[in-house]
Amino acid sequence: MTPELQSAVSNSHIGSFRAVFDVANRADIERIGDVVAPAADELAEIFYQLMLADGNDAARFLDHDQVHSRLGAALARWLRDLFSWRDGAGDIERLVATQLHVGSIHARIDLPLHLLNHGFSVLKETIGERIAAALGEDAPGLFRVLSLMHGMVDLASAAMDESYLHDLMNGARQVQVRQNQLIGQDMVVRLERLRASLFDWQRRVVTLLYRADLPVSAQIPSAALSDFGLWITHKAGLFFAGMPEVNELERFVVQLDELPRRLCELRRQERSPSTLDRGMEELDALVTRVSWLLSCLIERHTEGEAARDTLTHLFNRRFLDTILQREIRYCALSQSKFAVLLVDLDHFKRINDTYGHPAGDKVLLQTAELLQSNIRAGDFLFRYGGEEFLVVMTDVTAEQAARAAASLVRSCEARVFEIGQDETVPVTLSIGVALYDGHPDYAQLLARADCALYAAKAGGRNRYATAGQGG
Repeated sequence: MTPELQSAVSNSHIGSFRAVFDVANRADIERIGDVVAPAADELAEIFYQLMLADGNDAARFLDHDQVHSRLGAALARWLRDLFSWRDGAGDIERLVATQLHVGSIHARIDLPLHLLNHGFSVLKETIGERIAAALGEDAPGLFRVLSLMHGMVDLASAAMDESYLHDLMNGARQVQVRQNQLIGQDMVVRLERLRASLFDWQRRVVTLLYRADLPVSAQIPSAALSDFGLWITHKAGLFFAGMPEVNELERFVVQLDELPRRLCELRRQERSPSTLDRGMEELDALVTRVSWLLSCLIERHTEGEAARDTLTHLFNRRFLDTILQREIRYCALSQSKFAVLLVDLDHFKRINDTYGHPAGDKVLLQTAELLQSNIRAGDFLFRYGGEEFLVVMTDVTAEQAARAAASLVRSCEARVFEIGQDETVPVTLSIGVALYDGHPDYAQLLARADCALYAAKAGGRNRYATAGQGG
C-alpha cells in the first residue's frame, strides 16, 4: 500500500475508533480488558483450535507449528492491546496501524476472509460469555459493556479487511483470488446461514414472549447482536457496497430490536398472550421482509458471477467499468499510473474457417492461459470480445507496460497451440498499449489502446505498438 493510500485508509478508521473512545466509559473498556488480558492465551488457543479442527479448510493455510511458535502469541498480544484505554490521538493511530498491519499479514499468508470473520465471531461469543460470568448476568451496564466489546472487535476486523483488500489490489494476489475472497465463493451459503440465524432468532423471541413467566425486556435476544444483525451492520456494506438492500436491512435490524421489547411491555401490561397476536403478525412481516432482502443479495451475487466469460472464465466487459473507475480513483490518490494492453489474435478468422469453431475455442482457451500466466499477480485480465483480450496493468510505467507487451508477443509466438490429436497451429498476437494519462473518462484510454492496436496490425502484426509510437 502506498503511503498516500495508507494515510487515507488510516484516517477513516482512526475516526471510527476515536468516536468509540470519545463516548465510551473508560471503566467499561477496563472491565473488558480485565477479563480478556488474563485469558488471552486461552482465547487464542480456542481461536486456533477452531481454525485447525477436523473438516475445517484452515489446515490449507495454517499448521500447528505456526500456531504454537508465532500466531497464538501474536493473537494473545492483539487481544490485550485492543482492549486497552487510549489516552490520545497517537495511541489511536498506533491501534489502527496495528490492524492494517495484521490485515496485510493475513493477505500474505493466504488466510481467507470468511475464515477469519468466523473466527472473530467465535472470539466475540466466547469473550461475551466470560464477561457475563465475571460481571454477573444481572450486572448493571452488562449490555453496554457487551455492545462495546462487539463494536471494538468489529472495527478492528473492518480495518483488517480493508488493508487485506488493498494489499491484494496492490499485487499480492491475483484479481480472481481477490474477488473470491472479498465477495466469497461461499457467499450464497453464508447468506442462507444468516437467514437461518434470522429465523432462529425469531423462534427464540416468540418462545420467550409466550412464556407463562414473562421475561424482562433485557432477556429478549438482541437482533443487532445476533449473527445476522452484526453481519448486516458491519459486513454487508463492505460486500455489497452501494446496493439499496443494505440500507433497508440496516433499518430493519433496528426495528427488529425495538418491536420485541415493545411487545414485551405490552404483554406485561395486558397480562394476556392473546394481546401479542397482532404484534406477532408485525414481527413475522418484518422477518419475512429481511429474509426477502437477503434473497435479493443472493441474486446480486449470482448476477456478479455473470461478469465472467463462459468459455475462458475470465472477467468479461461487464466488469471492466468497475475496475477502470477504481484504478482511476486509485491513481488520483496515489499518483501512480496504470496501462491497458488490448490484445488481438492475428488471423483468428482463418483458424475458425480452416479448422472449425471448436479448434478456435481451444486456441482462445490456450491464449487465456498464456496471458494469465505471463502477467503479474495484481493485473486484471478480461475477455474483451471475440478474439480480443484486455490486460489492465496496475502501478506501471510506460516502459514496463511496453516490456510486458513485448514479452507476451514473444511468448505467444513460441508456444505450440494444440487443436486436436497431434495437430497444432501457429498463433501470434498484436497488442496496443496505452498508459493512463489522467483523463477522467476511461473510454479515451481504451480508444488510444485501440488506435495503437490498429498501428500494430498495420505494421505487420505479431508485434505491439504503444499509443503514439510503434514497437
